[in-house]
Amino acid sequence: MKKHIKTQIDIDASPSRIWNILMDFKDYSSWNPLILRITGNPKVGEQLAIHIQGMKFKPIVLKADAGKHFKWKGKLFTKGIFDGEHSFQLVKNENGTKLLFIAKTSQES
Repeated sequence: MKKHIKTQIDIDASPSRIWNILMDFKDYSSWNPLILRITGNPKVGEQLAIHIQGMKFKPIVLKADAGKHFKWKGKLFTKGIFDGEHSFQLVKNENGTKLLFIAKTSQES
């Protein structure tokens, strides 16, 4: 079974400013109530450690195109049982920047 969440928002800021906030892992908890902490290097192939309440995920960075697109993929328990992919895409527009967030999960049934 596959599921996904897709949302977007226009932000009155440049893509580079938003990118800098997304890559400032030390400050995530000040604006993202779900994520308590992220550690790691936001480069393709690197593993991150993402701490949410009572859980820790270790996704791999799939894409890190500065100012444009950041994506990671992680697993819960065993690979393939419940995998999740998070994607942040930044597109400059007349209102500043459109931030598009997509979360995809796949779960074996």
